[in-house]
Amino acid sequence: MSYQCTRLALAVLSLGAGCAAHADVTIYGTLLPFVDSYRTTGATVGRPDNAPNQVKSYPGTNVPSMGRESANTSNLGFKGDEDLGDGLKAVWQIESQIGIDGDNSPPSLFATRNTRLGLASARWGTLFAGNWDTPYKAAQIVVNPFVAVNPFDDYLIGNPGFGVPGTTTQSGRINGKADASFSRRQGNSVQYWSPELAGFSLRADYSFGEGRTGANGNTAGINPNIWSASLAYKAGALSLNYAYEQHRDYFGLSQLGGSTGATSTNTRSRDNGNMLVAIYKLPTDTRIGLILERLSYHSDDSAAAAVTNFKRNAWYTLIQQNFGPHEVWASYGRAYAGSCNANGIACSTNGLGAAQWSLGASYGLSSRTKVYGAVYGINNQDSASYVIAGAPVGAASPGASSRGVGAGILHMF
Repeated sequence: MSYQCTRLALAVLSLGAGCAAHADVTIYGTLLPFVDSYRTTGATVGRPDNAPNQVKSYPGTNVPSMGRESANTSNLGFKGDEDLGDGLKAVWQIESQIGIDGDNSPPSLFATRNTRLGLASARWGTLFAGNWDTPYKAAQIVVNPFVAVNPFDDYLIGNPGFGVPGTTTQSGRINGKADASFSRRQGNSVQYWSPELAGFSLRADYSFGEGRTGANGNTAGINPNIWSASLAYKAGALSLNYAYEQHRDYFGLSQLGGSTGATSTNTRSRDNGNMLVAIYKLPTDTRIGLILERLSYHSDDSAAAAVTNFKRNAWYTLIQQNFGPHEVWASYGRAYAGSCNANGIACSTNGLGAAQWSLGASYGLSSRTKVYGAVYGINNQDSASYVIAGAPVGAASPGASSRGVGAGILHMF
């Protein structure tokens, strides 16, 4: 719902909002609690023969069957624009996570989701600064039946496994598992979105290296920053998108095992994601999506037996059939074990592959409200630890495969 600024002034006075001529403010939100039964089975007990170099611990721990309620990506947002004349507008948005389940995980904090301030022109495009989904992430999530809704998102694309979270919001390098993720809402960023020309459009993002440090004893000086870009093409029922992202000095490989972080023997790292996304809509109101991806991680680690390179390929496909306001879908994806290199020794990635699947349906009660349900799972090979996101599960033990079934309600305003 949209209000003229003069009508909204009292409601947003505490936020310090000013009333300017030709300015509009929109309040919006999404609420989507999901209740499910979840468990993991088949965790590997004991180190298998020809185990991968990057996995050292096999605790054999399974998550017992549990009921849970998840807030998913429930959010509240404010956005607006101001006409500056000559086709130029100031555009802004403040979006926050809402812990509708009361767990406060992720926390209900202000401006934790896509938040920005910038300038937009139909002729020149949009330029803004803030905290926003990278072009790489934005290209992949449009394939899902519900955008960024657990458990229907694809947790293989943008994710190398090894307990890395399915998606992350970070302002920079944190020296944690999220540093290896390519499904990112990235802070300290500037983005540019081009206007569409002959069906083509471009998005580009740079996240500043505010974590830059100088060398100090056994710790290398680093300059962690991220580049991300996507080139999209639309022609009738077909949409294509190529996305690329590079993480410099994020030392993602140290989060995947086999390499240290920034030390005197490991002074630089460069991690890359390459992804092709295709969506085709049939006249029968059927939507088919396909994602192909390669993730690669490299560190200049000179220590003996250190893993210096890791690469893995993955794909994901979705078929969705709409019946007016209702829909059914099926998805399936695979992440392959990949390959690696190590200093002075053979390097194995045996058992690092996984597959993810889901079957689901939604019933539209109105244009803004749906009930939905799904059955879903991830099948991990002996040493893989991909996991469906959602508290309180956390990372999976190597070899533990996930299963779940549940239902929820979605309301958008």
